[in-house]
Amino acid sequence: MKVQKCDSGEERLDDSDESTDEDKLMRDDLDDAEKLIFDFEAYPMNDSDKEGLINLLTQAFLKIFFHLRISEFNPKFIFSETNKIKVVRKEEYHEITGSLLQIFLRADVDVKQMADILVEQSPFGCVYRPAEEFLDDDDEGIVYGALSMLELGRDQKFQTDIWTLLKTKAQKYSIDKKILSILDNLSTADSDIRVGLLINERLLHFPTTIASPAFKSLAVDLKKSGAQYRFSHIVLILKIRIADSDINNEQGRASASNAAKNGKKLTKAQKKRIAANAIANAKVIYDNQEEELLFRGDLQFNFFQYPVQSDVEKDSKFGSVVLKGVIYRPYRRVCFLDNNTFHRYIELISSIEKL
Repeated sequence: MKVQKCDSGEERLDDSDESTDEDKLMRDDLDDAEKLIFDFEAYPMNDSDKEGLINLLTQAFLKIFFHLRISEFNPKFIFSETNKIKVVRKEEYHEITGSLLQIFLRADVDVKQMADILVEQSPFGCVYRPAEEFLDDDDEGIVYGALSMLELGRDQKFQTDIWTLLKTKAQKYSIDKKILSILDNLSTADSDIRVGLLINERLLHFPTTIASPAFKSLAVDLKKSGAQYRFSHIVLILKIRIADSDINNEQGRASASNAAKNGKKLTKAQKKRIAANAIANAKVIYDNQEEELLFRGDLQFNFFQYPVQSDVEKDSKFGSVVLKGVIYRPYRRVCFLDNNTFHRYIELISSIEKL
């Protein structure tokens, strides 16, 4: 279903900004991916997780599929009787910082400070690690995912870094002027506005089945924490890939050709609109599949998106890929939810048995 109040147009506007060289593309043959069968626990975050969280957010991991055995669970328990969602521990500091770079890639954002705060917030939030009986020496300190929240105020360096990044990207790629107004309003000191940032990161192709129990656990944490994590608005930064469309690309080229015939040069605004039309109906792949639920129901919110292909190594699994002959290019989709919409989103994910 169509999401209302959304900004659906932003794309690559300049060939110099986003390369389309074929050597940057990878064949993503998911059917042949290795499958491993073992259980996972969600542990408390600690200092040793910080590097792993940084690595997750850099999206530097190789593709691998995990097939998990799932049994009954209660809030804080997932994937088997032995697998518990636990709070963040200091030892997980390095793993946490790795996760954060998956979102921000090469952007100038202080993810180490973010990881510090995530650990300090323990027992709020959790990280995913193999169950103890499946651990080996190579798994020491590895974090496979994390779910938590951070306040996105204006006093900390990482906070100003993120606001600067989002405003810069919106200025360049958003065709809806209200997006910049939203960013200005949310980032301006106001006692009535408290903004939270959702951290929902895990390894590429990690089973989506972890989402439901993890978000149930987050709901419990939010309820227990009272006003500490009661935000009026929540920012979500989704990792997506958008398919190229020959038909839409032809339409865009036709528009440019018509302008050239009329002796007119396309303005930046016109280029943005052409790019927006080219991707309006394009297929989207969500790295975290549960995030697609935001756009299936009647949730109303604003969002914009921006390309990140130039920020990803050409041989990275987080760059452009080819699926069934179609090129999918990496983007970040930034969503702005109010408190009620965010809690409806949590309830929606928590209630889904299978995605």
